[in-house]
Amino acid sequence: MAYTPDTIRHIRLSTATLPLATAISDAKVFTGRQKPMTEVVFLFAEITTEQGHEGVGFSYSKRAGGPAQYAHAREVAENALGEDPNDIAKLYDKLLWAGASVGRSGVATQALAALDIALYDLKARRARLPLAKLLGAHRDSVRTYNTSGASCTPRWRRSPPGRMSRWPPESAASRSRSACRTPPRTSAE
Repeated sequence: MAYTPDTIRHIRLSTATLPLATAISDAKVFTGRQKPMTEVVFLFAEITTEQGHEGVGFSYSKRAGGPAQYAHAREVAENALGEDPNDIAKLYDKLLWAGASVGRSGVATQALAALDIALYDLKARRARLPLAKLLGAHRDSVRTYNTSGASCTPRWRRSPPGRMSRWPPESAASRSRSACRTPPRTSAE
């Protein structure tokens, strides 16, 4: 199968705000440095090529910066039009330099993340591969790492007073691929 050059024809950007039913607090709130999180603002990027291939990406902002992400993405996205969508690293650099006066971190990289992910999604769809396979995955599952402040299930938990038990039970562990599980609450907890 020969490589057929393609170009980016259209980029559609949109934003959506997801209000949270309950405000979320973390260590930054407890120290007084930030206010509780009451919403998450998403930035979506949809890229279409001349040959009709499509890719979708998103990024998000917590507490602040959502409108700025959208504005920055709108300002720099046109620089990708007419470019080869397979040149992802080249396009990232081009977009980063197009908005260099904003900086190379924070809002700028969060705005570019939606476009970057859309380009990778487009490349994977064009190759008819899951993105993980395109990037070289060799496993069916991965262990998770939790940074949200909530705790993953400890390997051992107390159950009836004075006795240690294994969680999850071996039968449950063999059925689930997730490394982070929430044990059922008991009245003793």
